[in-house]
Amino acid sequence: MCDILSIQRSTYYQSLYQTTSNREQENNRLIEKIIEIYKDSNKRYEAPKIHRCLLKQEYQISIKRVRRLMKQAGITVREYIARSTYKIPQEAEKQLIK
Repeated sequence: MCDILSIQRSTYYQSLYQTTSNREQENNRLIEKIIEIYKDSNKRYEAPKIHRCLLKQEYQISIKRVRRLMKQAGITVREYIARSTYKIPQEAEKQLIK
């Protein structure tokens, strides 16, 4: 079969018995935890706050890794537009225009 596919026999067996690495397993666990924190915050927490939550739960992780895992999981934060409730009186508005 390897001759037909023109690949080395060692390559075939390596891909057949390939397992996930420890780092990959840990990343998957962290992604699940990040998604849980993200959903608990009503999709408002960005990487810095999620990083702090993970540190409080005694996970040793850098903020860069949190950002990378969030990007990998496709997590984005809703953008909020700051709206002011203060209205400028019309007289003051006319003075500002001049």
